[in-house]
Amino acid sequence: MTTKNPKEQIFPNTSIVKLTYKRQFFDISQMKTGAKKVITITADGTVVIKEYDPGSRKAYSVRKISWTVDAYRALCDKIESCIENADRLDFYVDDASEELKIFHKYGRVQIVDRGLGNEEVHIASIMHEFFNGLQK
Repeated sequence: MTTKNPKEQIFPNTSIVKLTYKRQFFDISQMKTGAKKVITITADGTVVIKEYDPGSRKAYSVRKISWTVDAYRALCDKIESCIENADRLDFYVDDASEELKIFHKYGRVQIVDRGLGNEEVHIASIMHEFFNGLQK
């Protein structure tokens, strides 16, 4: 008789257990880093959005949102597909830096730039589509 691990039942059929998307602006007028937003999405459907003032390490705004596991699975599938089919890495020239940290099972961490993708889709477009869905 075999028993299933309870964590295996919670996590969807993906090796990704957590996503962290960080966007930080650069304040050109003061020549230093500006506001920062960090969004953490976990496999159980929890989304935590933290916003920081320029130069501060303490978040001035923390919001928690519940999301469905199916939506998380769909997001992970889109990200994995984008990485597999990527044929370019655009280097954005603007006042913001964005990166996606992908935490896999067994401790592997992958850092992906926002421009990784192809002509139809890239990491930033996938994440911005997801965030627009959160605000509705």
